Parts: sequence; C-alpha cells; structure tokens
Amino acid sequence: MKKHFFFFVFAFLIIMPCTIFMTGCSKEQLVGISAQRSKFEISYGEEFDPMTKFSIRSHYLDGKVEKIEEKDLTYTITKNDEDYELEDLFDAGSYTITFTYKDATCDTYLNVKKVAYTEKSNVLIDNFFFNDTISMPELDVSSDGNITYYYEKLDDEEDTITHEWTYEEGDINETITPGNYQIYARVDEGTNYKSYRTEAAKFHVSPEKLDESYSLTAASFDTTFIPGGKLSDYDTQLSSAVKLQKYDEDSDTTNEIEGTFNFVENQKKLVVADSGKSLLIAFNSTD
Repeated sequence: MKKHFFFFVFAFLIIMPCTIFMTGCSKEQLVGISAQRSKFEISYGEEFDPMTKFSIRSHYLDGKVEKIEEKDLTYTITKNDEDYELEDLFDAGSYTITFTYKDATCDTYLNVKKVAYTEKSNVLIDNFFFNDTISMPELDVSSDGNITYYYEKLDDEEDTITHEWTYEEGDINETITPGNYQIYARVDEGTNYKSYRTEAAKFHVSPEKLDESYSLTAASFDTTFIPGGKLSDYDTQLSSAVKLQKYDEDSDTTNEIEGTFNFVENQKKLVVADSGKSLLIAFNSTD
C-alpha cells in the first residue's frame, strides 16, 4: 500500500510541472503593435479621425497578427510636447499620435498642411477729404499673417506708381490729392494660410472744404466771399487766375492759395484748382 502511495506522489510531482509548462507555452504572448500606415497628411480645416485613418495591428510571439478593434485602443495626440484633443481645431504642423493596446504602444504621424485663403476678403475704406483726417483701411480675415496695404490713383496718367499705405490712425491727409483710387492688401503667410492678395476696393478723396473766412480775389474779380451770397453777385464767366486768402490770427499771417477759378452752375459752387487738389467753396445760394 505504501509503495502505491509513493509511486502516485512521484508521478504527480513529475507530470504537474509539465502540464503547467505546456499550458504556459500555449498561451498567446503579445510582443508589440504596429500601424499599417504610419504617416497621414491632411489640409488645414479637414476633418480627421485617427481610429478610421490608422489601422493598428497586434503581433504575437507565435507570429500571429490581428487587427485591433477600436474599442480596445486608446491614443494621445502631441505637438512639441503639448497635448491636443481630437475636438481641437488642428493648426498646420506635425503631430504625433501614440496608440496604446494593453502594455504596447506605437507612434504614428499626422501632418497638417497650410491652405490657400479662399474666403472673399475685400478692403473696407471710407471716402475722405483732402487735408482732413484720413480714413483707415480695414480687412476682416481669418489669417493671422501680417497685412500691408497698397493704393493706386486711377485718374492720373502721371501718377501710375503703386504706393505702400504708411498712414496711421488720426493722420491728416496732406499728400493724397483729390481723385479716385483703388486699394488692396497683401497678407503674408500665417499659421494656417498661405500668402495672398485681396481684390482691389475703390475710394474717393474729395477736394478740401474751405471755410468762410477765406477771401477770393482776382484782377477783374475783387470781392470778399460772403456766405449765403447770391451767385449773381459774382462774375460767372470768369476763368482766370485767382487767389484764396485766409488770415491766421494766431500767427498774424495771411495764407494764400493760387489757382484757376471755375463756376459750376448745377452744384452752385466755385471751384479753385490748386495743383490738382481742386479746392472748392460751396455757396448757400438764394438763386
């Protein structure tokens, strides 16, 4: 009886480790995971889902390869050591997407490209008077690139140069002569958009408004401008050299402008052209 008992114990001690060893060997052992495609590229503003764009597979010691289901995967998105959520709007740049399955990880890469600016963006600017406060151009754009404005005169054959807009808020216009202009903007490359030029917008610089303290004189036309005076008080046929004079009490000096006098009947005003600035006097006529 004792011999049978010892034989049973001896057999148990030998057989059980083999069973455990064989069971351990038959269990699948994960050695790592990989992406079927490691890099992906999209344009700024394009929708992106890592789970659908990247196919992640598991690799086992026995050579078996399986596609991992989305529910078993997690991932993180980083750029320059900063974490991003999928709900965030991706700026242009390179991102690393790290997938995790059990204790295994693998890195994939996403590149977001800058795009051309396609939204309609015209410069907005109000008309203004010569020798008055300049209207400032505005541009409503999504790009964060630096904006530079350029303007051109449309009705002057001698001035065909494109000028860079260098005026600032509150500046008085002493250089842009009256006439019709167009203005456009160049927007430098920004975070997400390439550089581009806007469509041109038109604006008008009106002649200077002269106040009632001016006097109008000429060789055959010698009188002082009277606000509210009748046009018949003046020689409407006169077309000769004239002078506009204005006394400045602070400096005790008289400012004088020379030009050519013209009568505009429909608008009931006198126009004095001064180096193309077309300075004008408006009448409150009773005619």
